[in-house]
Amino acid sequence: MINLLTVITVANAKKLAAAAYIIFNLIISKIKSKENGLKENSIDKQYHKRIAILKLSHLRPLNNISEQDLQIIYEISQGVEYDKAEDTKLYHKLTGSDPEWAEDVSGLRVVFKEFLCILWSEGVVTLPYTFNITHAWKKNPEFEEKYTYGFIWEVAKGVNSLERASRNWQYRTNWHSPKDVDFNELWSAVPAMVEIYGSTKKHGKFALFSWVNRFSTLHPEIISPDQAFYLERYRMYLAAKRTHEGDASRYTKTYLEYVKYYVMTPEEAKSLPTHDKKLRRYKIRNINRQYARPSPKAIENRREQKIKQRAEQLLSEAGGAVTEDGSLLDTLSMAVSAEDYMLLVEFPKRNADLDWISNTFYPGRQKVEIMEHYSQWILMGSKFFKKLQKSKRKSQGYIDAQVNDFRFLLDYVFCYLPLWKEQHPDSRIVLPERIEDFERILYWCDDLIDEETVEAISNLKGLDDSFEVPLTALQLRNTLRTQKSNKPFINAVHLFFETVRTYGPRYDIVDGKYSNPVNIKMDSTGSGSRSKSNKIPFPREAAIIAKAYMHTLDSIGVQLRTMIIDGRISVENAAIIKRSDWIDLSELGITALVT
Repeated sequence: MINLLTVITVANAKKLAAAAYIIFNLIISKIKSKENGLKENSIDKQYHKRIAILKLSHLRPLNNISEQDLQIIYEISQGVEYDKAEDTKLYHKLTGSDPEWAEDVSGLRVVFKEFLCILWSEGVVTLPYTFNITHAWKKNPEFEEKYTYGFIWEVAKGVNSLERASRNWQYRTNWHSPKDVDFNELWSAVPAMVEIYGSTKKHGKFALFSWVNRFSTLHPEIISPDQAFYLERYRMYLAAKRTHEGDASRYTKTYLEYVKYYVMTPEEAKSLPTHDKKLRRYKIRNINRQYARPSPKAIENRREQKIKQRAEQLLSEAGGAVTEDGSLLDTLSMAVSAEDYMLLVEFPKRNADLDWISNTFYPGRQKVEIMEHYSQWILMGSKFFKKLQKSKRKSQGYIDAQVNDFRFLLDYVFCYLPLWKEQHPDSRIVLPERIEDFERILYWCDDLIDEETVEAISNLKGLDDSFEVPLTALQLRNTLRTQKSNKPFINAVHLFFETVRTYGPRYDIVDGKYSNPVNIKMDSTGSGSRSKSNKIPFPREAAIIAKAYMHTLDSIGVQLRTMIIDGRISVENAAIIKRSDWIDLSELGITALVT
């Protein structure tokens, strides 16, 4: 077993008392051989620290150590600094008396660590992952090799890193022979190990995977090398999920599930190049294609197809129809959710401008009077578009991208929100027909959504706990597009509302106190998609030439400075040289050679 708890696990309770008594006598006899009787009246603190275990043996018998005593011993051993109240309480629980000296407790820490390690070697206990072995063998270093260099040490022997690591983590296991190692137990323990490592940031607590790899080569009948390989990859997989998402519990898999998920064999994985990322990705794609593993795009296409089939079935049941080109029209908007409608319906093509806006643009949504009810959005949208076109520093590609992202916001306001409202007639949320009604936490980012906030911003009272709200624009964006496209979308929408804040008061759309509902720093979680570059990589072979050229320029500069300071170059000539694009070094008597 592997102890994933913060308390000692007793593996053999019947053996505990007898083993504890023998180990304590072993330690006490070692101390007695160095001390000539007890000098209880001594004022030497170090002396009291050395004989702390002897005092303990006089205060209570050591032949009846219980599981409760064992936990107290563990707590005392893990103390770092003297805490009078806590240490006195623990000492009293163990002996029935209070310590006379602080050293009566601190002198037990190393002794108790020694005791617990030897008790583990007898197969009586497994120690918690929080067990700190520091200074355990400070008093009796010969005991470490004699009593704790067992089966785990034999496997690790010869590899310094494994030897050092195994001295820490071996006490968390009950592995005293090869048959004690169980692969299924190891696999099921990986999620907890990843969680412990992620919260403590101390990898040494369970640095056993390299040891398992070595063990698999010596005992393939217990754990095969392939199993050891997938075990290590599974740990890396969960660790990555925990790092990026904070919790890896929903990504746990059985061994067979993970092997199917990983696809590659150990040989294929080890053959992948590590120095060239492009070549590595190319080989991974070929392996995925070989095993017919679907790409994320293929998975998403299948999802969309399933939703479309479900929508068609609902349409047929509702007596609707599908047009010849397969687009779902009028009855689709009431047969499926607003989110599915936005996913399924293919909007007509539109140019990178706003001339497409009309009441009849969205299929099946002609009853929404966009031109009449959303005139503010149309007006400020046109100002936003003109502002982009007048920006001399921006390329046409940038302008097109900004307009495309802004169109998604208009689709959200003109199509999704009215459709959602129709499907949820009991919802008392007010649609943002005016721009100032576009509230951040209702329609953009629900980072602070709650009942009180909705009541306050909507001037509504009496909302119950089940009040309904639509997806925010960011949530809908994540549903329909990839998450890495969020940043340019956020930037475009932020720029639009900045345009509203700047020019809106002139048209009585907003007042001077209007605040932008988009906060780039709070809302943007990633760097966005990778932009294209026209930069040409500097040839590595030319670096030595460039370096020599720069050294030569530096030498010329030093000579010019010296000649000006010495007066060999007059002030007038220095001014001419400064204004010149090129300098004829021969006229100045300077020679330079790039070498």
